[in-house]
Amino acid sequence: MESVWDKATKIIQDKVTKQNFDTWIKPIKIVAMEDKCIQLAVPNKFFKDWLMDNYLSMIKNTLHSVIGISVDIDFILSRDKEKKPEAAVLPFEQERNQAGNSHSSRNKNISFLNGNYTFDRFVVGPSNQFAHAASIAVAKQPAKNYNPLFIYGGSGLGKTHLLNAIGLMTTSSHPDLNVMYVSAEAFMNEMINSIRYDRMSKFREKYRNIGSLLIDDIHFL
Repeated sequence: MESVWDKATKIIQDKVTKQNFDTWIKPIKIVAMEDKCIQLAVPNKFFKDWLMDNYLSMIKNTLHSVIGISVDIDFILSRDKEKKPEAAVLPFEQERNQAGNSHSSRNKNISFLNGNYTFDRFVVGPSNQFAHAASIAVAKQPAKNYNPLFIYGGSGLGKTHLLNAIGLMTTSSHPDLNVMYVSAEAFMNEMINSIRYDRMSKFREKYRNIGSLLIDDIHFL
């Protein structure tokens, strides 16, 4: 069973870039092969959705060439990833995305959103396409899949750009949703002051009414 998948991955490796292979194919594990159905374990639901949309045909055709028959693919979530709620944690690597440093408010519920940091202005590359696609999915359906969503990486790689883009698209497509964009430092200071001055009930009430909370520099917490 594993030898079949090993042969298939070697073929796929020659068809895709190293970055895409390491990101999307290498983490896949074969778990079962019965009749004409092969079960492949993947890290999380977003990973599964991405494979279904972008690599399913390639995987099926490659396995067909290896074993000589057409097969159905059943993607399942790895057992250690099935905890609820599931957070999609996305790596951010080498692509840099630059825009202006000015801040503007696009909605009365949002502070300090940069109007230049849109998805259209984001430079998508092999190292950040996962994070980019997940961010768009979150903006289109807030509080549905990939909730919460964490994006991590080095300084200056575009995390703030994506966070702003999520906020801008969310307020545009869901104008009735209460959205808040805040830095982690400001969030922490507000919480500390609420504790100090016995205003935690107001603090909790404020954030319970937020439909989509965007926290920049979350590592500060």
